Amino acid sequence: MTQTLSLRAPAPALPAQTALRATARLWFVTAVIGQWAFLYYIAGFYGRSTLLELYTRADKSGGPSARLAVAGGLVVLTALTGVGIIGVYMGMWRPLLAGK
Repeated sequence: MTQTLSLRAPAPALPAQTALRATARLWFVTAVIGQWAFLYYIAGFYGRSTLLELYTRADKSGGPSARLAVAGGLVVLTALTGVGIIGVYMGMWRPLLAGK
């Protein structure tokens, strides 16, 4: 068997193909943004009430271990939020601000 090597450049994409790819990307980005916005809304609405309920239950029980557990959980969640913020900065904003 022999193989031939073509040195010709690939044919340029047709305008319709380019438009279709751009539209597909736009729809994908729109869907992802919508899903993240929904997640943010649900987490904000139910997250606040859940944390408040945990705090009030720990406060009413009067036990120092329950209050310590809630405080520890909040510290862990705050640390995860900080890690996420740093990750977004390093992955998205730093390259943009550096001009890369």
